[in-house]
Amino acid sequence: AAGAALAARATEAKAASASVVLPAGADVAAVTRAALAAAAKEQRFKKEQKELTLKEVTLCVEGADAASAAAAVDAGRAAANGVILARELVDAPPNSATPQALADVAVMLAERYDCLECKILEADECEKLGMGSYLSVAAAGAPPKFIHLTYTPPGGAKGDPVAVVGKGLTFDSGGYNLKAGAGSMIELMKFDMGGSAATLGAAAAVAGAAPEGPACHFIVAACENMVSWNGMRPGDVVTASNGTTIEVNNTDAEGRLTLCDALVYAQRQAGAKKIVDIATLTGACIIALGDDIAGVFTPSDAMAGELAAAGAAGGEPLWRMP
Repeated sequence: AAGAALAARATEAKAASASVVLPAGADVAAVTRAALAAAAKEQRFKKEQKELTLKEVTLCVEGADAASAAAAVDAGRAAANGVILARELVDAPPNSATPQALADVAVMLAERYDCLECKILEADECEKLGMGSYLSVAAAGAPPKFIHLTYTPPGGAKGDPVAVVGKGLTFDSGGYNLKAGAGSMIELMKFDMGGSAATLGAAAAVAGAAPEGPACHFIVAACENMVSWNGMRPGDVVTASNGTTIEVNNTDAEGRLTLCDALVYAQRQAGAKKIVDIATLTGACIIALGDDIAGVFTPSDAMAGELAAAGAAGGEPLWRMP
């Protein structure tokens, strides 16, 4: 809150620089993250862009040694970079944030950070892995891109691998069960890739901070849910990569069809022992929890506790659902 307030006040005053004195024990990383994220403004798609006046923020921390404060600032900057990237991806219109564009971002991250390795699977490679569920959703849209980023700590991986899997529907028309009528929110369906944006943002944040620990896999099954002669139809039966057959009763329930193949991949190809998947069960969660709280579904009490603690630390409220 302090960092965001600092950036907002400085921006309002059109100040080129701003300073704040923090008490001993303050969370310097959190203040840094909030200040940088709040100062970033989305202007890429405007005809005229306003120059951002705030160029420098100085944090003065009572009683802190320079080395630890600098390390905290670096950690906060890495987290802010991830937040800003995620925001930019969600903000981008669907003709810009395409499956190919998400793949390009993943490649860019791997080129930027030595600790990241990137693999992009094309449709034929996904077909060889039996991803009939994912590919059925992708059939009517732009070429799908299955994205796999692997983070390996600079000192080597320690412990069981983990994975973050993000829903990557860059536009969701609903398919033949078309989103139509009042309340369908079809004009907002660029945000159906919010899970993939969070996943790629997390990859940027983790790679920037370079923490010790296990290898972490960031996986996105990117595609569009569109309408075409070869698109998925209500009543189709598709086969996922673990052999499960699925009858499609509603083509607008497409997210689970893409995520199931991504989750199988995370287990079989990446060897992940813990997996967090980030989806957009939008309407149901808004009814249950409102606009600002994410629902958590897991049978593991331990994992629910870890996620709740991480959410509290990052300012992202979570609520475990039954």
